[in-house]
Amino acid sequence: MRILLVLKRFEFGGAENHVCDLANALSELNHDVFLVTANGRQVSRLNLNVKFIPCRFRDIILPFNVIQLYWIVKKYNIDIIHAHQRLSILASCILRKFVDIPVVVTVHGRTRLDLKSKFTQSTSDKIIFVSNHVLNVSACYHEIKEKSTVIPNGVEVISLVKGERPYSITYVSRIDRNHSKVILVIIQKVIPMLIKKFPDITFNLIGEGNCLNLIRKESLRINNEYGKEICKVFGYQTDVKEFFLNSSLILGVGRVSLEALACGVPVLSINQKRLGSIISTANYADYKENNFVAIGNEPPNADEIYTILNDFFNEKEKYCTEAKEIQGLVKHDFSLKNIACQIVNLYAEAINYNRKSS
Repeated sequence: MRILLVLKRFEFGGAENHVCDLANALSELNHDVFLVTANGRQVSRLNLNVKFIPCRFRDIILPFNVIQLYWIVKKYNIDIIHAHQRLSILASCILRKFVDIPVVVTVHGRTRLDLKSKFTQSTSDKIIFVSNHVLNVSACYHEIKEKSTVIPNGVEVISLVKGERPYSITYVSRIDRNHSKVILVIIQKVIPMLIKKFPDITFNLIGEGNCLNLIRKESLRINNEYGKEICKVFGYQTDVKEFFLNSSLILGVGRVSLEALACGVPVLSINQKRLGSIISTANYADYKENNFVAIGNEPPNADEIYTILNDFFNEKEKYCTEAKEIQGLVKHDFSLKNIACQIVNLYAEAINYNRKSS
């Protein structure tokens, strides 16, 4: 099968990581994979057999983007188009009106963002959601439910031995205006409370965004205040697995949580909108259905974050044992090869349906 993956950007992020892993997995299944996206740092992670075609998607040059895609699908005789993120989904759906090639789209966030228009909702042939919750609460649920399916992100399970540094917390996230709010709460309020009880505590931050300099300055301030390096800001990292294996606890949601659990490392589900709990064998099934987001919970505050982290370090051995059990569940539920095969089956279904309808 000749598969065209279309994505707006290819830097750090849940959708980008997923597409990179999916492209590699599809290539390893002996499919011809073509990836059209902006030139970004994820390119270095692609298998050599994946053909990367740089393309900058912008609203102002959308007609030109559609022409580029048209040229690509004709030149490489593409069988299926799989689009991710709003603008690349829109461009692919416009192209669908001019070519007899099915378009599959994946909704990584909300339908009101990724499938913003009635046009993209109606034109796409198949829609993949990464969690049941996002599909079920979609404002256009009734219009798209017949062609929608839930296929979670796949992940590679790591069997390496942890080299954990005690009392090491790692937060992986985009560092933009919204996400930086909870990061500042942790640096300014939570860490000073934790350090009184756990003097060896360290807080590692991985990610990039327009608030990275602000976070660096605040980290430097607290490090100077305590006379040691408590907060470490690493910025963008191509591979975060080594950081996960060296950490006691990972903070994050979605793709970050999944990759950390695949490494056998405990996870606290947290972002700027919702504070969850440590993911355990008791709540794993619920978190799995919701892309490891604490649906319905309130935004985080300093006291509640401190309470959870304090409990974690007091009961760390228990949580670490459970994390190893969860790693086995993740291997069963999110095997990258199995997820890629599910997506290939969906491609085949879309292609066959399109042939019958033509």
